[in-house]
Amino acid sequence: MLFDGHEIIYAEGIAAESMLTDTRTKPVLPAHIAKDMGDVIPGHSDRPHAGLDVQEGLLNRPDAAAILRRASAR
Repeated sequence: MLFDGHEIIYAEGIAAESMLTDTRTKPVLPAHIAKDMGDVIPGHSDRPHAGLDVQEGLLNRPDAAAILRRASAR
């Protein structure tokens, strides 16, 4: 999902990020969307949530969804 800004949304009770549009993700967008977005794309490292990504080790756990639901309820 693409919003005007980076958002936290809830999917099946789990907090999830909307699509992050920055200099790292723009190259993989369809060409017409990247063109419409222009050259002004915020950086990722200067955002307050930078560095809070879910680590791959958590995603490989069989109880990952339950853990993420509990964390999203706080």
